[in-house]
Amino acid sequence: MKVFHDDGKGSTDESVEFFEKLLPELRERGFRPIELSLDFGRLYSFELLGVLRRDPATPGTLDIEDCVVLLTGVNCGYSGAGPDGTVRILALLNGVDIHHGQYLTRVDRDLQEAVRSERHLRIDFKMGVPKAILS
Repeated sequence: MKVFHDDGKGSTDESVEFFEKLLPELRERGFRPIELSLDFGRLYSFELLGVLRRDPATPGTLDIEDCVVLLTGVNCGYSGAGPDGTVRILALLNGVDIHHGQYLTRVDRDLQEAVRSERHLRIDFKMGVPKAILS
């Protein structure tokens, strides 16, 4: 399993920036998100499980490996910077430029509400569209 993680400082902006810089590499390797686990009270409060092609030079290959992205500065369960960072990352996964325009309109409102209200949340990507799985 391939593991990517931020520096552990817990800064929302640093975690979002880390993910934004990592995303092109993930996409080059055919990254497909499977499930996002969010928790209010863990060091790595953002845990995104997905799959990657082992060899980015061979599109369509079935040779894949699991990967996980661990972040400390994004989370859920309140209205504040951490959950807002989670919503920004969901927008990035949706192909949205978070630096221009209204990126919030590209993330489902029910999903945004779940990120801000649930202290423990799973988001399922298996059907191609992120769906909140409430605890």
